[in-house]
Amino acid sequence: MPDVTRTFIGLALPQQLRLKLSRLAQNLGRVAPKARWLHQDDFHITLAFLGDVPHVDIRDVCTAVDKAAAGAGSIALSLQGIGAFPDLEKPRVIWAGVGGDLEGLVTLRKNVVEAVARVGYPPDDDRFHPHITLGRLKPGKGAPPVDLQAQEAHLRTWTAGPWTVDAIITYGSHPVDDGPSYTTLGTSRISRKNSSGID
Repeated sequence: MPDVTRTFIGLALPQQLRLKLSRLAQNLGRVAPKARWLHQDDFHITLAFLGDVPHVDIRDVCTAVDKAAAGAGSIALSLQGIGAFPDLEKPRVIWAGVGGDLEGLVTLRKNVVEAVARVGYPPDDDRFHPHITLGRLKPGKGAPPVDLQAQEAHLRTWTAGPWTVDAIITYGSHPVDDGPSYTTLGTSRISRKNSSGID
């Protein structure tokens, strides 16, 4: 079996927003003390999860993402609202929501999906709910209750941002003791074009 890397395509966040999310996670830790929070460097928006990709094919995937990024145009996003999967009553994943140019984000994601599918790596899941995972909770007996519902009004109105997307990242995911660790396999810069089509 060839060497493989679990691979996904996503968008990184600027440093100032990652710091805000890190502080938010610290505050949420008071009501979710058993949550496993992501390191601030790992905050991202997943566009497409590809699963295990052989090392010999990583370059083809990155080249495909380069083509999707070329001429994509500026996309302005913001962070807004905190939620959980499956819900705030019994959270398993705590996340920050994404606002702004969601139509542009969906189009960018569609272009990425089509590009990587052409080189043989369609996403494992075609659903798309743009968000940034902040932390995860494991179910189990004896786990302390998580009282996110009491803060629902505040969580749904929380905001941060905005920022302009300038790159698409191809990530590798590697298991470690406290959760997956992410490395950058490729960075595809978005070419911002004005109305005349000139950079």
